[in-house]
Amino acid sequence: MTAGARWLIGMVLLLLLAAAGYWAGDHNRNNAWLAKQAKVEREAHVKYEAEVKRGEEAAGNYLGDLKDREDKYEELDKKFAAMRQRVPLLVSPTVVGETPAAAAGPEPGVHPPGAPTPMCIQGAIKPELTYGAVWMWNSALVGADVPAGACGADAASSEACAAGSGLTTQDAWDNHTVNARSWAKDRLRCERLIDYLEGRTP
Repeated sequence: MTAGARWLIGMVLLLLLAAAGYWAGDHNRNNAWLAKQAKVEREAHVKYEAEVKRGEEAAGNYLGDLKDREDKYEELDKKFAAMRQRVPLLVSPTVVGETPAAAAGPEPGVHPPGAPTPMCIQGAIKPELTYGAVWMWNSALVGADVPAGACGADAASSEACAAGSGLTTQDAWDNHTVNARSWAKDRLRCERLIDYLEGRTP
């Protein structure tokens, strides 16, 4: 074999060895990339399953809490109905600013010139909420029994619930206005939170 042939064979062998080395390195790189991708996919799947489980638990907790709340309100509604059968929501109007007619003076219908006509009532008549009405109002807001004075779901007698609380319908309306504003703010917060969560990129 001539020197040229041996040189040519050597060059071919070198090229083959280089190609084999490159192929082995490329194969190893592919294996490493595939292993890395498999690890990333496994981790992503684990995270996904954890989020699904967390969502299912949150949904279960919500449904449980909702059922409990509905049961409480259903029980309260029964007690409210029983209360309305036993006691009124308003007591007889309280006269504010009452001024008795003059004890002595002209006979009825006879008034000296320029003398004012006697008035029996001066001022406003303001119906008063009973303690039963206040109990129902506050309990409905909270979703649980909230006694008002001696009146509550387990009041021993109707007298405690039928008594005037000193609060009027105006007080109830003022309280309703405050609650409505608070609920409107909470509803807006919930709406914006939902918008954020639904628009968030996973």
